[in-house]
Amino acid sequence: MTGTDQTEPQQRFETRAIRDKNPFAACGRTVSYLMKIPNLARLPFGQLSRLIVGQINRGQYFFIVDASSAICGYCGWTQTTHDQAEAWLEKNIEVSGENIVDGPVCVINIWQASSPKANAAIVGALRTMVHPSTELVVAKRFYPGGKIRPVRIPVAQEQLRPRQQQGAPETP
Repeated sequence: MTGTDQTEPQQRFETRAIRDKNPFAACGRTVSYLMKIPNLARLPFGQLSRLIVGQINRGQYFFIVDASSAICGYCGWTQTTHDQAEAWLEKNIEVSGENIVDGPVCVINIWQASSPKANAAIVGALRTMVHPSTELVVAKRFYPGGKIRPVRIPVAQEQLRPRQQQGAPETP
């Protein structure tokens, strides 16, 4: 990645969240980063493509970059209803198209961090970027050997920090 975000005060950072202004560049960077992850590389192309394109088009994604602007994390989500989130968790029914609404549940369908620092940065960034009325965050945890565990995290409103700006800073 090149360039730095000029909307933030200049400061030293170890990691930070960014979005790309260009959706095509964001898609390319996302694919380039995620294609190296075995659990994601095994997904059918169409399924992963729909997830990534939907997240980028809705602005419900961000990268975590290190001080050298190298990508070290990615998170993408959608907001939906409790029923749709449960169907995704328990029955593997895709949340897409008409199912995507600004509901009270944040479905994290892609989360990848290359280090504990990147993981912590994703948690911090999500607190500022998910919809302020989010009541529940759901995800699927993938383990070596193929085990998948549904994750449900209730959200207290004080856990969500007010947005200083709409979403993550963008790259120039």
